[in-house]
Amino acid sequence: MHELAPPAHPLRSMTRICVFGLLGLLATASHSSQVSAADPAEDKIILMQSSSDGLIADLEYMVNELAKKKKQWANNIQPNIELFLDGVDREKPIRVDAMFDEKQGEYYRPYFPIVDLALFRNNLDALGITSRPVARNLFQLEQAFNGHMRVLSDYAVFAPTEWKEIIPDDLTSPEVEIENIVAPTYDAAVKIENSADRIQARHDSLKAVRANSLAEVKKKSTESAEEFELRKILAENQLAKLSNLYAELKYLEAGWTTDSEKNEGRGKLIMEALEGTPLAESFNRIPNLETRFHGLKQVDNFVATGRITIPVSPRGQERLQRTYDAYHPVIDQKIDNHDSMDASQKKASKEAVNKVIALLEKNLEMGQFDSFVQMRKGEKKNTHEAIFGVQMTDGKQVDEIVKLLPKVYSRYVLKADIAQAGAFAIHHVKLEDEVPPMLESLFGAPLDVYVGTSENILLVAFGSNSLEWLKQVAGELETSEPTTSPLFLTFKGQMGPFANALTALKPNENRPKLREMIVEAFTQGDDYIEMSDTFKDGQVHGEVKVEPGLLRFLGLAVAKFAEENL
Repeated sequence: MHELAPPAHPLRSMTRICVFGLLGLLATASHSSQVSAADPAEDKIILMQSSSDGLIADLEYMVNELAKKKKQWANNIQPNIELFLDGVDREKPIRVDAMFDEKQGEYYRPYFPIVDLALFRNNLDALGITSRPVARNLFQLEQAFNGHMRVLSDYAVFAPTEWKEIIPDDLTSPEVEIENIVAPTYDAAVKIENSADRIQARHDSLKAVRANSLAEVKKKSTESAEEFELRKILAENQLAKLSNLYAELKYLEAGWTTDSEKNEGRGKLIMEALEGTPLAESFNRIPNLETRFHGLKQVDNFVATGRITIPVSPRGQERLQRTYDAYHPVIDQKIDNHDSMDASQKKASKEAVNKVIALLEKNLEMGQFDSFVQMRKGEKKNTHEAIFGVQMTDGKQVDEIVKLLPKVYSRYVLKADIAQAGAFAIHHVKLEDEVPPMLESLFGAPLDVYVGTSENILLVAFGSNSLEWLKQVAGELETSEPTTSPLFLTFKGQMGPFANALTALKPNENRPKLREMIVEAFTQGDDYIEMSDTFKDGQVHGEVKVEPGLLRFLGLAVAKFAEENL
């Protein structure tokens, strides 16, 4: 949503660069570009897996041990991985360079470490890729993949036919550029190093990628023209953010380690922007942003707690404004088509929406987003309480929105101005019935919501015993001053309660298979996740640590993929 994307972490699952996945790239790379020459300057994204054996060990830990998919592992996943390793050096890093062309899109340059060239060529042949020598250390590849393979001293490197220039005879060893990110630093990693003189060239190189991605956004028969336009704008915004990030980064390092001995996963992120770019301006603003929530006490018995203070750049503000403009007619349509609402309810709903959007637009003037959330166990069994806060430009406008809720639905029972905590006016909204299922799972029913408003802060608390907590936080804010901090994002919490809440949804809706995996992964008591992002020495530094819950989820996802595709 914002120019800086914390945590738009590149700390995703690195299993996509597993051995058979990399070989699979060869089958698609030949369709990615049909141009005649390559740019002599290289802009690329490097993806690295420290070793095949390391990958197998990590996958076995996640799939076999954590996810308990022992048959899938023994009968399907492991044999298929082993099948692709003939002739491959299982202890050396595998690398893939993702590169982009302005006219045709992305293409790849995979490097595979080899110990036996003849065996490796037989392996390619088994995949439907024929190879024949055409020059010293150069092979022509045909059928399933049309391109070339250059054999270096201990690596085979591939390129599509049209990009033969990117695998010259004097190509530098692939290990040189990844020596700082291989094991023991990371099991898998992504790396970018960019020059300042090619910013526009990198933007231009993504034109086809953006166009191809947007072409996949098709109008659904069930949606209106306005809904389709909103989805297109959301896709355009996301692509614009990624393009800006790729073009304006000076350095990116994102790595992941799966530690089976400690039963945890660890991720690390380093980002630095090129000087003088809008991205650098956003990064450099971070330590000077004033937050109202840095000094809040951490609640006892917490389930989750987090804070975020990030810049919203002019580019980010423009994207958000486009989103608001596109969203407004969509929500109006939904209100008009809501059969259970009468005319007065629809009028109140539209008035509330107008006020919310106006408030969001006004908040863009702040040029930043500053918020916190805390959640704790409730007094009643299996219930919780939570409090959320956000800095606003005109928080008192929320009073008018809250007072419209009973006009929208009678189930919203409002008691306005039930208390005053310093500058905060506090309202009580009670949902007697039809509580949204996930909210009921987390906070119980009937649902009590307390809203505290002041000129520049909005507080919202959930749970029957959360009023005093809201007053306490309001008191802390009354006596504290805005502060700056290089620590701009922090989160730690247990995912189990949120996973359990998914079981409250209808069984056959909202991606049920995915929900089943999430519930299975995060409801076994090892669901803790902790992350932080800090700006120091001109760089963004991020860290994440997870208990086995997330790794179990990845294991379940790999097993599901194997079941459906192998």
